Amino acid sequence: MFSLPSNFKFYKMKNLIILFALLASVNLKSQNHILLQEGEIVQVMLNEILDSRVSKVGDQVNFEVSENVMVDSIIVIEKGTLATGSIIHIKKANFAGVEGQLEFSIDYTVARDGQNIRLRSFQELDGESLTEEVIVAAVLLHPLFLVFKGKEATIEKGTLFSAYVDMDYSIVL
Repeated sequence: MFSLPSNFKFYKMKNLIILFALLASVNLKSQNHILLQEGEIVQVMLNEILDSRVSKVGDQVNFEVSENVMVDSIIVIEKGTLATGSIIHIKKANFAGVEGQLEFSIDYTVARDGQNIRLRSFQELDGESLTEEVIVAAVLLHPLFLVFKGKEATIEKGTLFSAYVDMDYSIVL
């Protein structure tokens, strides 16, 4: 007849303890993540002056997150974190009062766990158009008024913008 070793219960108990410890650690790991959902708003502040006279398509634009981004009262993107974007279209002010244009995107920031977070945002600014005033002055007074340019598009440092998280991210706590 087959008999169990006297320490069989000890080994069985030891294996059960190990199994429970493994299951508990897997459960703890899943609780150490939080979901940052697509569409979450990220407020950013421009860290530089943008001007249609000097900016070029492809230039990097620097921002910083202007307020904590929180999920379930937990900070997932900290205030002061850098964010980047790029210039996607420039049109300099032109004669006959045509205004300048400046378009840029806000592309990335970083979560508290170091993940790059893709953002989506498109911003467009037109300078002040003087076309109507210049044409009226040229017709009524003198054609040389047509050499007056419109105003360049300029965005001041510290201007606030909204960007949106582009997809779901699992943030490690």
